[in-house]
Amino acid sequence: MKRIICLLAAAILVNSTALLSARTTSVKTVHVSTAQEFIDAIASNRIIIVDESIVDLTSTLLESRNSKLRVSYEKAATTNKKVFFVDQTDGPELHIANVQNLSIIAGQDIITLQTDPRYANVISFDRCSEITLRGLTIGHSEEGYCDQGVLGFDNCSHVYGDRLDLYGCGTEGLIIDNCEDVIFKASKIHDCSYYIMHVSSTNYVLFDGCQFFRNREFEQVNISDCNNVEFDNCMFANNTGNLFNVQCPVTMRDCVFLHDGMFWGDTEQINFINCIFDEYFNSEQTFG
Repeated sequence: MKRIICLLAAAILVNSTALLSARTTSVKTVHVSTAQEFIDAIASNRIIIVDESIVDLTSTLLESRNSKLRVSYEKAATTNKKVFFVDQTDGPELHIANVQNLSIIAGQDIITLQTDPRYANVISFDRCSEITLRGLTIGHSEEGYCDQGVLGFDNCSHVYGDRLDLYGCGTEGLIIDNCEDVIFKASKIHDCSYYIMHVSSTNYVLFDGCQFFRNREFEQVNISDCNNVEFDNCMFANNTGNLFNVQCPVTMRDCVFLHDGMFWGDTEQINFINCIFDEYFNSEQTFG
């Protein structure tokens, strides 16, 4: 009996210590106005408030003081760095990795994060959890026609994007692979040169109140090997090429489609619920 009481006391002590540790985990808020401040602020349990537009991430990454952040493409998947960059075809690609509970929030109405390389994601998130992006405009300074896009998420969980404006100049807006619990609300993906998104091997994806417009060229929405994918109250307008390449069940609820009916693509696994369809098309139309 005495042994059982000791074990119970030890268990209570361990649980109490864990609870106390969870309660005392501090979340630090940092205001940034430059690319270097932004890079230096990246960490777990961090709220980064961007007070000024940062349109020169590229040259800052290439400064000598950041040379330690460079990793090879082969080592990128295993590095334990919180922030690093990989050299792509025409410049560095910024990666945020191995962080938990990170929020990046616009401190003003319009805050832009921008890079120069056309064949690199603006920001890639690797092996992260509890990531929040809010109120940001993100894109490239020049248009790309080969590879990569605006935001990439690989092996991430609990991702939340709110009121994001992901603009073209990259081949696509979103690349999501092997993730869990991804939500985008009231966000836009527009003017991408090839696709709107690629989503693969991911469980639970929700786009709520989002707009996808003026994207062009190939299959726009590419979804494969996913579970629980839903688009609610979204609008697809003035996109060219086939709209869908969907290889797993997807629900489209209360969505509006302004699209040429000849170019729907593969829709067999899409469940359209209370949606509106119109072939109205005007390449000069502005949405938002």
